[in-house]
Amino acid sequence: QQSDLIQAVERVQMGPEKKSHKVLEEDKRIIAYHEAGHAIASYYCLTSDPVHQITIIPHGPAGGFTMYRPEDDATSQTKTQMRERIISMLGGRVAEKLVLDDISTGASQDLKSATNTARAMVTRYGFSERLGLVVYDSDPGETFLGRDYGHTRTYSEEIASEIDSEVRTMLDNAFDAATRILEEHMDQLHLVSATLLEREKLSGDEFRILMEGGELPPFEDPKMFEPATEPEADGVEALDADRDKGPDQPRAALDRTGLGRPRPSQRPHAPRATWARWVGVA
Repeated sequence: QQSDLIQAVERVQMGPEKKSHKVLEEDKRIIAYHEAGHAIASYYCLTSDPVHQITIIPHGPAGGFTMYRPEDDATSQTKTQMRERIISMLGGRVAEKLVLDDISTGASQDLKSATNTARAMVTRYGFSERLGLVVYDSDPGETFLGRDYGHTRTYSEEIASEIDSEVRTMLDNAFDAATRILEEHMDQLHLVSATLLEREKLSGDEFRILMEGGELPPFEDPKMFEPATEPEADGVEALDADRDKGPDQPRAALDRTGLGRPRPSQRPHAPRATWARWVGVA
């Protein structure tokens, strides 16, 4: 089934779900705003893939995650796509800063991914006007062929400084764009975060309903409907009760130990002018 396949993909990408992991309420609130920040920042970026799922249930080392589902099998990416991916990556950190008046270590992987993306734009794809079309980074595949084991740099310290400056500028601009988006849609940030705290998980369709001003059906916590397990009767009491029963009355089922214990019962987009203002594109 498709649902089983999706769960398998989530398990491989993010690690197993840790429903029994105890998370402090304050930590859950941080994670909820963080993941909502990612989802909302990407929602208002024209080239982003639609949100597939948001959850604040811990998976592997992550406290939660926002998953996207590509709409097609693209073989390349544009400069705008990579820039907007950085905006989405930084949405979690921006949400923490705007709402919680503090920041957490939860954005560490986001920052690493955003930095790597920006550096690739500058050194590998010629997306920097300052540094031009020169490729300053070797092909990462060479490492596996043993030709770039030491990864020696082929450019000067001056160029290295310019690369670092350009990467920093790209990250700062993306951070400012994510800030503009979330400040302008703060009501949706609060709404999505509160819904995540209540439900712990949102599908892509549920997220879009919230973003379009709709209402979700009442939430029924599945934990409330788990069958209650009856306490096991003491083995001696079960045997005594059997002695008092008539020949036609059912007797307690013995377990394999023979101790007499009974067995358990069987996405819409904003106008282009507005989008351009958010992401800083003329």
